[in-house]
Amino acid sequence: MINNRFANGFKQAWIKVLIGLVVIAGGQALLLYHYGLSPYRSIMDALVFGGLLVGGLFLLSNIFRYYQPEERNYGVVLFLVILLAFTIVFGGNFALRKLVTDDPMYLEWIAYISWLRLAYMMLILSGFAIFMIVAGRLEDQLAAHEREEQMAQLSKEAELYHLRQQLQPHFLFNSLNSISALLKRQPEQAREMILQLSEFLRSTIRKNDLKWVTVAEEINTVRLFLSIEKVRFGHRLEVDIAEDTSVEKCIIPPLLIQPVVENAVKHGVYGLLGKVKIEVEVKVVQGMILISVQNPYDPNGVAESGTGFGLDSVRRRLYLLFGRRDLISVSSENGLFSVVMKIPIRNTLV
Repeated sequence: MINNRFANGFKQAWIKVLIGLVVIAGGQALLLYHYGLSPYRSIMDALVFGGLLVGGLFLLSNIFRYYQPEERNYGVVLFLVILLAFTIVFGGNFALRKLVTDDPMYLEWIAYISWLRLAYMMLILSGFAIFMIVAGRLEDQLAAHEREEQMAQLSKEAELYHLRQQLQPHFLFNSLNSISALLKRQPEQAREMILQLSEFLRSTIRKNDLKWVTVAEEINTVRLFLSIEKVRFGHRLEVDIAEDTSVEKCIIPPLLIQPVVENAVKHGVYGLLGKVKIEVEVKVVQGMILISVQNPYDPNGVAESGTGFGLDSVRRRLYLLFGRRDLISVSSENGLFSVVMKIPIRNTLV
């Protein structure tokens, strides 16, 4: 694999060299012919100096591919450009003197324009060196930007994973405490609750590696959770889930509704005597999936800041996923506590 990649890269590099040689040599040959040299002398002169120039450009290209000079080292780059320019000009003159021995006027002419050629070569080599330095800097900046984006994405995914992993122990501890309390008084209910808890955990573990689930799957998880809670609270807990059939195949983050419903159970059933009705509604409003959870509460028994871990987790997850802080709102009025989430519609699962 590495040898093939090297061979392909080497082949492509030489194709570029040959194309560059043809372009530069052809241009120089036409220019020299225009100013009076014979076609043969024009082509030979252009091939020698064009070949040396392309070789110099190829050398610079390979140098700057592996070496990006800092500002304090620009003198080294200038020295390299001057050295290459002198090598090309006087190396070309030497080669032409060896190739042409029967045309003293031509030899005198190439000596006469050596300094002009030197300036020309330095101009081209300097421009190419500047281009390679700027291109290298831009490439480094793009690579650094990509690394920062990858690190930010990894950090976001790690935090999302951490938040999701915290939800299960949070609920599991509460359920185990309830099972422990039921074992002595109502062992049959404790057994039923253990089975339902097992089914709930099995369902959530299957979704552990999923970033998105359908609304129908999430509602099913909520129903499993509520079946456990009904074992704990019996007839005191009443739940009304209103789900618009048009949203069943829409996708949302997993374990998004369950912690909000758990928060509603906690602040509703624990804080009040008698029956408590929790209302869950899922529908589409103006291109957004609207999820609302409402529960009664005791205004005198619940601190305003006591929203709990579940809501904080949901708020943070929504921000990390969508980059918006306005996707969840909390309100309390006339003894009713409401949580409304708005999820942008992203896709549907067939």
